[in-house]
Order: sequence, then structure tokens, then C-alpha cells
Amino acid sequence: MQKSPFSRFELRVVIYFLWAQDKLVSEIIHTINTTLKVDCVHKSAVYKWISSFEDNIFDCDELPRTGRPRNTEAIAKVQQILTEDAYRSAKSIAEEIGIEHETVTNNKKNDIGMKKVNFKWIPHSLTIDQKLQCVAMAKEMLLILRDTRFPSNIIITGDET
Repeated sequence: MQKSPFSRFELRVVIYFLWAQDKLVSEIIHTINTTLKVDCVHKSAVYKWISSFEDNIFDCDELPRTGRPRNTEAIAKVQQILTEDAYRSAKSIAEEIGIEHETVTNNKKNDIGMKKVNFKWIPHSLTIDQKLQCVAMAKEMLLILRDTRFPSNIIITGDET
């Protein structure tokens, strides 16, 4: 399955539209996937939504899910601590805030969008400023390489992982 260029809500509306035209599940899937040129609709999801439409439930919005709600206060505290010190361990953050170690780790990965690289928590994706800084550094390295006095055979490159 590939990511759709449309939101789940928009895909559900399309499923409803095609279902209202008495299209079969296979036709709905084929129409959506060929139109979008991406395999983004699974048969089980189409069956689920058609079943709800047949039960006269036409709301295509995402319904609230059961389970434990997110602790936004703890997430904010974890984010603040990591902003101040990216080298803090999940255990020390958990002790300071008073929550479980696993909760801190999950918050960092899922809610805040960070990953651990060389004992430091960094954002999963770069900000615009960070991308611009990478471009500036790359241009500066190219200028150094163009200098004939600098031996280009000693340059070592790598990534952060």
C-alpha cells in the first residue's frame, strides 16, 4: 500500500459516492487505484465503510478511538526537557516528570517525532533552517574542493546514523 494523495476523509467520500452508484467493491477499488495511479485503498477498508453506509451511518469523519487518551501535559514536558538538553536519558526524564520510562520513549518517538542518534535525541525531520544550513555547508565544502591547493582525496563523508 502506498500513501494516498488524499486524506482518509476524502477517500471515504469517494467510496460513498461510488457505493451510491451501486458499484461493486472490486470496481470501487479499481476505480480509486487507477484514478490515483497508486494502490492506496485496501479491500477490507472498503468493506468496512460500505458496511457502515448500509447501516445508515454516513459520517465519513474519523470516530474517536477507545483506549487511553494522550497525556498532552506530559508530552509538552518531555519536549521542553529535550529542548533544554537533548542528551537526557529517558529514565532521568521519567523520574523528573513522574511517568513510566516506556511512556517517555514512546512520546519521543511517536508524539514528538524524535529519534536517538549517538546518545542524542534529534528531530526525525529537519526544519527549514536546518535544511538551509546543510545547503550552506555543502556549498562551502564545494568551494574548498575547488581550491587546487586542497587535496580532495582526504574527504570523508557520512550520515548521522
